[in-house]
Amino acid sequence: MIVNPASARAPALFRDIVDRNIHEAKLWLAQIPALGEVPVGEFNLFGGTPSLLPPEELQRLMTFYRNHFNFRDATLRFEGEPGTLTRAFLAQLRELGFSKLSFGAQSFSDRLIKGCGRMHSAEACYQVIRDARELGFALVSVDLMYGLQGQTVDDVRDDLQQARALDLSHLVFTKLHMKPFAESRTGVSAEGENTWQRKEATMPSLGQQYQMRALAEQWLDGDYLEHPTMYFHHRTAQPEKWKAIITDLDQQAPEVAIGLGGSSKCAGAELINLTDYADYQRALDSGQLPVASVRGMSPDQQAINGCKMALSTLIPLDDALFQQKFGVSCLLSR
Repeated sequence: MIVNPASARAPALFRDIVDRNIHEAKLWLAQIPALGEVPVGEFNLFGGTPSLLPPEELQRLMTFYRNHFNFRDATLRFEGEPGTLTRAFLAQLRELGFSKLSFGAQSFSDRLIKGCGRMHSAEACYQVIRDARELGFALVSVDLMYGLQGQTVDDVRDDLQQARALDLSHLVFTKLHMKPFAESRTGVSAEGENTWQRKEATMPSLGQQYQMRALAEQWLDGDYLEHPTMYFHHRTAQPEKWKAIITDLDQQAPEVAIGLGGSSKCAGAELINLTDYADYQRALDSGQLPVASVRGMSPDQQAINGCKMALSTLIPLDDALFQQKFGVSCLLSR
């Protein structure tokens, strides 16, 4: 769903988006009342682009969640688009209790940013970082991508050099996913193909992409640790809390994602929300959770998934802890 915030229909659409998110949350609470009582580890307001929300709608959304969920020990993290993360908007986030900020730069090259179809600039990214630090955000994480249309190995080297120069505490370095959402589950799908999914698009070769990934390890080695894969944190900082809660073997807590395209999971099941807004609306209007798919997991599959998540942290598996959680060893038997 594409929204022009300057259009005449935008205010009504944003109200509808918030109304429906709240409606879905109430459906979750009706089916699992304990969700309103269990302490939230970290609350994330993810994209789309929630930084497009008008101040009054953002305030309304957060008032609902604070009144209906247990935020006593929660940290609050916000994901936005750098062109919309004005200083005034960041100040409102701080007033609402957000202490962590994440945004997708994609690159620090204006040429590549434009090629991604994004409206922001590299300078806008730098300004967001400066403003966030001055306003007291404890964490500012920047997403960079490799494998972009027209991107070279030297472009990636320049991005990583700039990331080091900015002294970022957290950095996400991820490959552009070529497959649609239905196959990869990496984001909310669009009805049409993106530029990089068209056959005539000129993309880096597989060999170049391997070089790009190797550069991350080369440029970030020493000062940064990777935990989990693609997520880098400075040695003086902790890993991203929400990722650690989900992936670390001693945690692997349930995750509830409310909204279009959300992915919720616990040890025994996984649920994926609808990604088409019209379908999402129809489900809620009928009083149903907007579920696209749901699957349960056998004990063996739970152990397999737990092992995969733990391995993604790049920390050696503790077999004693694994056996305590899943009742089986993670070691291969002959």
